[in-house]
Amino acid sequence: MQEKIPDKLKLTLENAFSKGFQLVFEKGEVYIEKTYKKDRIKLEYDLNNCAIDKDLSKKYIKRLDKQANYAKMLNTSFTVLEGGVLGFLGIGLPDIPLFIAVIMRTIYEVALSYSMIIKVMKKRNTFSL
Repeated sequence: MQEKIPDKLKLTLENAFSKGFQLVFEKGEVYIEKTYKKDRIKLEYDLNNCAIDKDLSKKYIKRLDKQANYAKMLNTSFTVLEGGVLGFLGIGLPDIPLFIAVIMRTIYEVALSYSMIIKVMKKRNTFSL
């Protein structure tokens, strides 16, 4: 399948994704963090973790997973809707940074749901937990 894609189109898509990642990693973190309730997610984790410390049961462990699963479901739904609308309108390039930003938001929310702190290393365009 990949052989059928013209080289010029491959290069264009590679450049678009590269610039999309660069934009999201350099300037998007501040905006991504404004799209979810960081303090509420941390509080939810603290409450569930305290309950697990007192009574290690399946009920409380499932509550830890609930926030992460909700974030994943919500962000996946948004990505499908956003991609469909922009695709229907024929607007493709803004879709790439938006898609990357939603992926990063999902990673941030899931990590916070399990009390992982995200540190973005801007020099190398990577992130770590």
